Amino acid sequence: MVNSKTLICSAADINKNFGNFIALKNINLTILEGDKIGLVGGNGSGKTTLLKILAKLISADNGVVNIPKSVKVAYIPQEFHPHHHSSVRDFVCSLTEISESELFTLL
Repeated sequence: MVNSKTLICSAADINKNFGNFIALKNINLTILEGDKIGLVGGNGSGKTTLLKILAKLISADNGVVNIPKSVKVAYIPQEFHPHHHSSVRDFVCSLTEISESELFTLL
């Protein structure tokens, strides 16, 4: 049977170094519509670096990230300060340019 789920994101052979520190080495992943994922690891293991690469906030040193144009990716930092936004919901809507009602259908 062919998998009919829509591709949300894929990454192949992602590597990222900061000087001599290897943050990510040969990371591969595929996320399909409806997948529930968790990203778990110790401090300094590369979780935030990977998320920032997927959100195109930083570049990988090499490798390929594929995110279809129809997919909207947003990154909310762990230390979130909403500034002029009154809530996390408002902040997410502003990052992704989707409506509040559309956001609720995604949750």
